[in-house]
Amino acid sequence: MVTLAVIVVTVMAMAALPLCLLFVAGMLPSFVAAAVDRAPRRYFTRTVGAMNLAGLVPGVLHLWEAGITFASLRQVASSPWTWLAVYGAAGVGWLLFFTAPTVASALLDVKVDETQRRLEARTKTLVEEWGDEVTGRKPSN
Repeated sequence: MVTLAVIVVTVMAMAALPLCLLFVAGMLPSFVAAAVDRAPRRYFTRTVGAMNLAGLVPGVLHLWEAGITFASLRQVASSPWTWLAVYGAAGVGWLLFFTAPTVASALLDVKVDETQRRLEARTKTLVEEWGDEVTGRKPSN
C-alpha cells in the first residue's frame, strides 16, 4: 500500500506538481490517521481519509479551473477558506469516528428496550389466554 502511494505521488508530481503539493499538504490529517491507526480494518483511516478528501475537492477544482500553475496554487493555498474546508472536513471525520459507536450503541439500546417491552406484552397476552403453563416455568407451590 505504501509502495502504491509513493508511485501515485511520484506520477502526480511529475504530471502536475502544484496539484501534488496541494494534495500532500491537504491530506496531512489522513496521513496522521494512517500512522496512528493500528486496527486490522483501519476504519479510522478510512473515515478521516474520505472526509479529508471530500474537503480537498473544492480547492482541487478551483486549482484545476484556474490552471494548474504555481500562481493558481498560491491563490488557492493563500485562501483560509480552502484550509478551513480541508482540515474542517478531516476534523468532522475524526469526530464521526469517535462519536458513531456511542450513537449506534444508544440506538441499539432503544431498539432492545422496545423489543423487550413488545415481547413482555405478548407474553402477558399468552399467559392470560393459555395460563402459566406457556411460560415454561414450573409452578411454585
